[in-house]
Amino acid sequence: MSDSPIPTEILNLSPADRIALATRIWESVAKDASLGLSDEHKRIIDQRIAEADANPDSLIPTEEVFKDLLADR
Repeated sequence: MSDSPIPTEILNLSPADRIALATRIWESVAKDASLGLSDEHKRIIDQRIAEADANPDSLIPTEEVFKDLLADR
C-alpha cells in the first residue's frame, strides 16, 4: 500500500484540506478496535480529549500550527 501513488484529486487539494482529510482518515482508523491500544493509552487519550473539551480556547488551530512549523524551516 505504501508504494501506491496518491490520487491526483488528493494532491490537487490545498495543504490545509489534505491535512483535514488525513485527520478524518486517521480518526476513522482510530475508531477501529483492532488498533490494540492499551487501557493506559486509552485513558491518556480520553484525558486529553476531556481537557480540550473543557478548555477550547486553549486549542491552537491546525493552520496556525503548520504555519509556525513551516516558518521554522
